[in-house]
Amino acid sequence: MSFEFFKPNDAPQEIAQHPEFNEEINKKITPYLESVQKDFEMMRLVIRKMKPDLKPEEEDAIIAEAAEKRMSEVNASLLNYYNQGIERVAGKIRENMDGLTNLLNKVAFEKEGRRELEIYKREEKANKQIGLVIIDGDNFKRVNDKFGHDEGDRILRELAQIIKKNIRPMDFAGRVGGEEFAILFTFLPDEKETNLRMIERLRKSVEEEIKKKDGSNFTISLGFADTNNREASEIDFSTIFKEADSALYYAKENGRNQSVIFDPEKIKLKEKK
Repeated sequence: MSFEFFKPNDAPQEIAQHPEFNEEINKKITPYLESVQKDFEMMRLVIRKMKPDLKPEEEDAIIAEAAEKRMSEVNASLLNYYNQGIERVAGKIRENMDGLTNLLNKVAFEKEGRRELEIYKREEKANKQIGLVIIDGDNFKRVNDKFGHDEGDRILRELAQIIKKNIRPMDFAGRVGGEEFAILFTFLPDEKETNLRMIERLRKSVEEEIKKKDGSNFTISLGFADTNNREASEIDFSTIFKEADSALYYAKENGRNQSVIFDPEKIKLKEKK
């Protein structure tokens, strides 16, 4: 005989999909349900010992009645474990998120980026490239100086929303500086022009959709680097990030409001200040 216990399904999506959520829940709920099931199994053994002449359906009826009486206690315990799991995972998510944009913060983005690149190096699939784009708001300091920080914050939130709309479920984005954002793209093609069109769509979306307080367009510059044509031993997050950052610097130094893919023959690696 099996029992249907409380199964909550109202966790926020970002928590329900978090890899640690099921682990957190199962750590508490699975042992608890196993102990409840054992209690009912023990009850059946006691019934058989005390009333050996009962038919199986009569045993089930007795156990079902006992289960019904205990169900509210069981479900209350499950709900408590479930809510505890939500709170713990929500706390971890909050630690990893940027409060203004609800994207990953710099520490979390770099951690995820390094993890993804380690996976890539282990798998080393020919049809899977990883790309990193760094985005910087053009003349953003002027926006804050002219219109105030509230206007600057609004623009950053809108930029974050456009970034979210332009990435796939397997990609992730973060705010890695004041007006600086980064996106790590996975499963990219080896074609330079295809990748350039992808990040150009993002740049154009920002230019078309975000207006400053005076009605003028807000623009961004983008720098891109990827894992293409490298040995696994040559791939690390710091190198890819530095190349994308150098491409971004090149874009800003040569007119802004453009997307640049890192080319070692044309672009010097930017030295840390």
